[in-house]
Amino acid sequence: MSHVYISYQNADSDFAGFLMLQLERAGIDTWMDKERLRPGYDWSEDIDQAIQDAFAMVLIMSPDAKASEYVTYEWGYAIGAGIRVIPVLIRDTPLHPRLARIQYLNFTAPSLRPWNALVQALQEIQGDVAILHLPRSTPAYIKRAIAALDSANPDERRGGVACLADAPEPIVRDVLAHAMKHPLLDVRGNATIALAKAGDQRALPGVEEALMSQDIWFKEEVEAICRLGTPILPILYNILATSSTYDQPKKIAVEAIHELVSPDAASSLANFLVRFFDTVKQTNNNSGLPDSICLAADTLASLTDCMGIERLAGYLSSPHPAVRILIIQMIGKLRCPDYILPLSQLLQDDATGTIWCRFDSGGGGYSKRSSVRSCAEEALKNIDTPEARAALRHSPSDAEQ
Repeated sequence: MSHVYISYQNADSDFAGFLMLQLERAGIDTWMDKERLRPGYDWSEDIDQAIQDAFAMVLIMSPDAKASEYVTYEWGYAIGAGIRVIPVLIRDTPLHPRLARIQYLNFTAPSLRPWNALVQALQEIQGDVAILHLPRSTPAYIKRAIAALDSANPDERRGGVACLADAPEPIVRDVLAHAMKHPLLDVRGNATIALAKAGDQRALPGVEEALMSQDIWFKEEVEAICRLGTPILPILYNILATSSTYDQPKKIAVEAIHELVSPDAASSLANFLVRFFDTVKQTNNNSGLPDSICLAADTLASLTDCMGIERLAGYLSSPHPAVRILIIQMIGKLRCPDYILPLSQLLQDDATGTIWCRFDSGGGGYSKRSSVRSCAEEALKNIDTPEARAALRHSPSDAEQ
């Protein structure tokens, strides 16, 4: 892959020659077929080989080129072989639907032709090919998937990453690692998650950006991140520490921490909860809490003991009912006898709040609305000491009965 193949129709040969000169001056080798119209000459074999050996094709488009069977064959063969195609529009003409998906360069205004953009695009493609060291035996479908990463159509870019992720050839991991530096954010993010699914540690630097910037599927991303093992934990802690109000990345981070079962995560989870509780301490309403907060509380309770939630117990007096409910549930889950007195004082609190609860198995969860009083009663039942039972006997519910 050492040259750029220039595809053109004979009527555009003057521009094609000038284009070749411009690229050669920029240090880019080119290949042009000047023999296609020679009578009796079988040009197809040489054309096919020249396209296969190219790292990119510059397709000179005009009404004549669009009508040309030769030109159509060339760009169709290039796309089929996974060669990057850059359409250069020199006269206005509607592009073939397949070409319309590719970002083209507009050369219709002679005084405003973007030569620098063309040279830069070709140099970047050439650099990509050189870095990847794609062997000549690389299957065409992989080359097509690589070319799709530069498509103007986001669905094609996503499909290109998916194709690479499913491919068995070892080279695809190197391709995905290289795609983590792609100029398009969605390509970087999807390549990172695909590489993480393979358990490749090269995905680590891109995980935070991938989670913070994409519309992502919850379960799939959690599974991918967990395959990176404990080295991913510092990145997940950093996501929890961000000030972003976008909850989905934080929810994924907490769920991955939960799946990785790392006791070292307790401090980061507690800090995450404290920061949030401080932001809502002046909020006196019965709105629900972000899913990530509810998951963090549940995960923290599974990783620590009663001492581990000591910092959070002070929020039993939070004006936000859902915060009080969340802390009560943590105390009940850990069966902490030191909090029987504050729990008994909450037995007269009829405020309600909504929190997100994790299913016991199978993943996922559900929203549940509860009263502070009913949660305090349940916590005291879980603690189940003589003092807790005594507090329950004096609860308003028992008195009513």
